[in-house]
Amino acid sequence: MRLHVTLAAGLLILPTLAHADTLGDIAKAMGADKVKTIEYSGAGNLYAVGQPETPTAAWPRFGLPEYKLTINYGTGSMIQDTVVTFGDQPARGGGRPPSNGREQRVSGISGDTGWNVQGPNANPSRGTAGLKHALWLSPHGVVKAALAAKSPVTMRSVGGKRFKTVSFGSKGAFQATAWFDKNNLLRGVDSIVANPVYGDMPVRTVYSDYKTFDGVKFPTKIKAMSAGYPSLDVTISAVTVNAAADIKVPENMRRGGGGRVAMQKAADGVWFIAGGSHNSLAIEMKDHVLLVEAPLGDGRVKAVLKEVRKTIPGKPIRTVLNTHLHFDHSGGLRAAASEGITIATFKDNVKFLQAAYAGKDTLSPDAYAKSGKKAKFISLGDKHVFTDGSRTVEMHRLVGNYHNNGLYVIYLPKEKILSVADAYSARAILKEPAKRVGQATKNLWDNITRLNLDVETVLPIHGSKVGFDQLKMASGQQP
Repeated sequence: MRLHVTLAAGLLILPTLAHADTLGDIAKAMGADKVKTIEYSGAGNLYAVGQPETPTAAWPRFGLPEYKLTINYGTGSMIQDTVVTFGDQPARGGGRPPSNGREQRVSGISGDTGWNVQGPNANPSRGTAGLKHALWLSPHGVVKAALAAKSPVTMRSVGGKRFKTVSFGSKGAFQATAWFDKNNLLRGVDSIVANPVYGDMPVRTVYSDYKTFDGVKFPTKIKAMSAGYPSLDVTISAVTVNAAADIKVPENMRRGGGGRVAMQKAADGVWFIAGGSHNSLAIEMKDHVLLVEAPLGDGRVKAVLKEVRKTIPGKPIRTVLNTHLHFDHSGGLRAAASEGITIATFKDNVKFLQAAYAGKDTLSPDAYAKSGKKAKFISLGDKHVFTDGSRTVEMHRLVGNYHNNGLYVIYLPKEKILSVADAYSARAILKEPAKRVGQATKNLWDNITRLNLDVETVLPIHGSKVGFDQLKMASGQQP
């Protein structure tokens, strides 16, 4: 009887290496045949993919004083436990700078379910492709995935040198080709990973400085480049083979592809769309609707579009107003474009998005890839006004904001409503002015003052509807 164990991402671990002698030699050289579970830790730098200050800037760097992965290959499960600190100063770009300069961040995956832990609660991850990629690109995960795929071993040239290569992947998440040196040690992996902006995002991971831990070979240097920019650089200091790794999906995790969509009336014809980690707005004009923000990806945006059309029937959603490029805020623009909705975004973003949308999307084709449509853009400068003669909607760029050079606030002068992303998030109610104010929030206040905006209500992309006094206090001002 031949036993097999089903893994996350549709991979199989086979109990014998007899079907691929050369790959079997690689497994023995790496010690993968001895590894059922593994825990490894170290320190280095982490880079916030998709959170640059400008479209062509590198991903922001954060310190990573603690980095630990616990993996169970038999169940296709992983816990990633890290501590993140400030990196480059002054901080430029996004990536959620750590509170008080140091923050623990925990994420996990088991099968096809991924999650992030925040305090006592676990929430669904924005996507599982990156987590699956991290699991199966662990050094021994590469070997096991190649064995499961029954990959033939071929000789290829990489950087002018000849290596043994194998290929493997996870349906809908990633495809990879790994290369091994003459000693059968893993040296690198070229992969493409499903991404809501790029479609297929290229990643190169390099492994070096091998040492022996618990009788198995393990690289003490792991570096990754995503879309041509550094995304991970760690030095491994400890490895435990067959460590305890009983990883289960948290019981309290909320589920749902698009999440809950809560339409909250903020003013006549103005709707605050909450219910998820990222909010949107629907603004009713005479003969059409403006949508503010298309975050995350297809699931969230399709759910939002459905509710907007139900709430405001008979008027087409003509334009989506993008607050800024960061991938969690622009990941659903492709879904909007698939339905012919025009994208209004900073002029510097247009060329970047056009190039990204022209790339391949083969791993997990989204609505845009399937539609065959070509995205239409409105290229924005420092100020853009939408009006139908009755209602006016203004987009103002926050000049000099380090978070992103194309970060916009949306302002409705008649209703005295301001919508803002990231530079201010109403996640907690303040009772007194903040004593520490980040550059992005200080710059927001300076721009509001410069533009002389008369605001009463704030509809943040993160958090709840609040009065202007909350934004003032977050900016260090007296209410």
